[in-house]
Amino acid sequence: MKKRFCSIITAFVLIAFGCVSGEPVPDDIIEAVSVVATGNGFQPREPHYLLEQFVPVSTGDRKQRVQMASVLLEAIEAKETTPAGRTVLAQHLAKVAGDAEQRALKKMLDNPQTEAKEADIRIALGETEASSIKRESLEVYQAEIKSNDPAKQIAGLSGISFYYPEAAPELCLSMINSENHAVYATAIRLLAELDAEELVTAFPRLSEESRLKVLRVIEEQRLTKIQKHISPIAEPVIKANKGGAKKVLLVTGNEYPGHPWRETAPALAKILAKDKRLEVSYIEDPRILAQPVLNAYDVIVLNYQNHQVPAPADALANLKQAVKSGKGLVLFHFACGAFINWETRALNTEFAEIAGRAWNPELRGHDPRGPFRVQITDADHPIMKGLADFDTDDELYTCLDGTVPIQVLATAKSKVDQKDYPMAFVLKPGEGRTFHCVLGHDLKALNDEVGELYRRGTLWAAGLEIDQ
Repeated sequence: MKKRFCSIITAFVLIAFGCVSGEPVPDDIIEAVSVVATGNGFQPREPHYLLEQFVPVSTGDRKQRVQMASVLLEAIEAKETTPAGRTVLAQHLAKVAGDAEQRALKKMLDNPQTEAKEADIRIALGETEASSIKRESLEVYQAEIKSNDPAKQIAGLSGISFYYPEAAPELCLSMINSENHAVYATAIRLLAELDAEELVTAFPRLSEESRLKVLRVIEEQRLTKIQKHISPIAEPVIKANKGGAKKVLLVTGNEYPGHPWRETAPALAKILAKDKRLEVSYIEDPRILAQPVLNAYDVIVLNYQNHQVPAPADALANLKQAVKSGKGLVLFHFACGAFINWETRALNTEFAEIAGRAWNPELRGHDPRGPFRVQITDADHPIMKGLADFDTDDELYTCLDGTVPIQVLATAKSKVDQKDYPMAFVLKPGEGRTFHCVLGHDLKALNDEVGELYRRGTLWAAGLEIDQ
């Protein structure tokens, strides 16, 4: 046991510090191949983990890659290798197989005496010839996926993905629950290729174990296109006033390209930080809106709009629950357009329940950018006491829609149709408070008067007394 433990530690050290150029594959790794070959496809876990970590690293050294491929190929052909073990090793061989191994594998396809099944060989070939998989009915592939044979499951996933791609995403998602690394890795890779958006959308709903599987496969197979969308959610960073009476979370990270959120969001955080009672935290990842940690904050400030992408799964439901349970919500400029469904492009009435008014794409968007006067309409409200009408240079929004009762605090007259439109208003959804302001297109528009509106509006949403 001590010798085995020391061997595993040695292998971890080699993996952690990278392959030594020209060095042979460590004995520990070769032993791990032998153990996996005769196992049930997922236990014991230590050798599986060693191969999952080492095989991708070995591709960086030609000598190690060639030897690693040879060891795996030999094990795949061995009579004593179990079907489950063969499938796992074929998955690893796909990562390191060169031209020589590809030729050997293709010869095995023509040899009916070979121990390896056709499905395993195609796995090892990296499924580069998916079109040569025999076309079967959808039901046949579904039956293969439901079987207990990893090779059949992978063949079924491959066949459905190639011949019935519209049915593949749901089945790939379900197979992430498999305990077999080769099976769930294939499911994740195929889903990333067929419908990366579905994988990104489903990721927050997966169990913690399944999310870790997805992250591991993305790293192993270098699925860089979706990596940035599916990486772990970072912790919000406290920007100011740690330990303040009320905790504010400013959420940003995506917007219409014409809205410079990378400038306005930090500037807004600084404005809010002027009041020492507000502990201001900041995160550039709207997926946080779907997380339970949202309830740890007293006010959520949105400088966010899901431009041309789906909003994070369950984000709106989680935000609604938080606000209606007593949290504060502050909406900045085009946050009125958050949670839009880009397929229907229709008013999101569910969001409007907590926003008061939301973007309706069927309405005229806004006046041409330019100067206009903001008029105070409720001077007695705590947010507006002591404030006077002011001039600004901004976009005068005319696109808000909804039927939820709101209390309008300030308006502006459109130069296009001469109608008055709300620029700032409040409402109380459930036990919560919402301050909604559509001013602040860019740093020029986020002037002193507008900044003061947001500071006061956030204090009101937090239930704090507003100093005049």
